[in-house]
Amino acid sequence: MKKIIFFTNSSWNLLNFRINLINFLKKKNCKIVLCCPKDEYYDKILNLGFECYDISFSKNKITLFQNFLTFIKVFKLIKRTNPDFLISFTIKPNLFSSISLFFPNTKNILNITGLGTMYFKSKIIKYLYIFFYKIIIKISNYTIFQNENDKFLLS
Repeated sequence: MKKIIFFTNSSWNLLNFRINLINFLKKKNCKIVLCCPKDEYYDKILNLGFECYDISFSKNKITLFQNFLTFIKVFKLIKRTNPDFLISFTIKPNLFSSISLFFPNTKNILNITGLGTMYFKSKIIKYLYIFFYKIIIKISNYTIFQNENDKFLLS
């Protein structure tokens, strides 16, 4: 049985955009683990019977200490669950899923849905995200771009 961890920055995102994929993989006899922050939709995911971990990717804040703590949580979760695949969506979960580099038996699938509010932040933040994205795209096993502009910018 393949074990797959999904990382995203909201449980709403999982329920509204990823639930069909999650259910499809579950029907294919995959063990599904969901990682998202505990928000108003988190209990709905639990009620669907999925194993779920509360990991906040602090969507609107960029704090070094908070990001370090999140990195440690993600690292420990991957070590404990030993997944075959990590599938991530949105900027911070994509960046944090690059931790899979430390786990050679885990394949990393990035899903770049868009660059989001990054363009409204300072130029330094924008260029840092682009720099890190280019690195993790090179080390990931597979990258899905949902629009050509992002693919052009980040490839």
